This record gives sequence, C-alpha cells and structure tokens, in this order.
Amino acid sequence: TDGVDGSPAEYGGIQEGDVIITFNGEPIANPANLKNVVSLTAPNSTSKVKVLREGTEKILKVKLEELPEDPTTYGTKKTNNFNDYGFQLR
Repeated sequence: TDGVDGSPAEYGGIQEGDVIITFNGEPIANPANLKNVVSLTAPNSTSKVKVLREGTEKILKVKLEELPEDPTTYGTKKTNNFNDYGFQLR
C-alpha cells in the first residue's frame, strides 16, 4: 500500500501501489504471506520480486537487510497532516 523511506523495498524500486505477485518465485497471496516468505529469506541476499505496476508485470531485484535495532523504523509511516476546509486528512 505504501513504501517506507530508506527501506530495502525502496532501494529495490518497489513503489507505492505496486502489487507483489511473487517473491523468489513463490506466489504471494496477501501481506501476511509476503511477511512470512521474506522472513525466511537470508539477510544480505538479493531476491527477485515480480510486481504488477499499472497493469504491467515488472521483475525487480531487492537486496534484503537485517532489521534495525528498532524494527518499528520500517513500520512507522510518515504522514502529512492537512487541515484545510475544516477537516483533517492523513
């Protein structure tokens, strides 16, 4: 759904809105499935990720990294708060 600045996904070229179809040839059914498949892959290895972007399949190479000391770094989404027209959007 969105990307995290400075993450292996960003460096590998995965963009917001990409749908991950396969990871190292393994079909991906949902986000939980992706998390499990990625967690079984060795850090510092390069993985082939097939994505669907605007109706076109693309193969990207993503180099995995070890999780940082504080893994919430990758789980925290930066938000832009707007307070226009009497309501707030995030």
